[in-house]
Amino acid sequence: MQRYISVRDISAKIPKEYYYHALLNGYFSSQEDLIAQYSSNAEAGDGYTDIRFESMDGLKAVIIELKYTDDPKLMSSLATKAIEQIEDKNYKDAYIGDDDTQILAYGICFSKKNCAVALKKLNNTES
Repeated sequence: MQRYISVRDISAKIPKEYYYHALLNGYFSSQEDLIAQYSSNAEAGDGYTDIRFESMDGLKAVIIELKYTDDPKLMSSLATKAIEQIEDKNYKDAYIGDDDTQILAYGICFSKKNCAVALKKLNNTES
């Protein structure tokens, strides 16, 4: 990100999280030979996942929730809160009962040219 993002890229009045969401959409949606079932802002559980996809073999599912802060000191805690949102809103519901699929929840918090990432493996049984 240090190399490709300018702080001016996020100077618009729209929520800054949208810029990073679009950046990751561009990256992940161009990986068609590596990932399957890609979706952005798709309905899941009690809300909408920011980004969701599966490995080509269907053995891993990834759910990503994004956050933004102007205060770099909050990045780690907000990445963790993003994981909590994934759990609280039951975003994993699309994979419940698929015993062979490992669900990986990522919380990513951006702050200008930096980010913090939290990861949690979720079980694919009902809460």
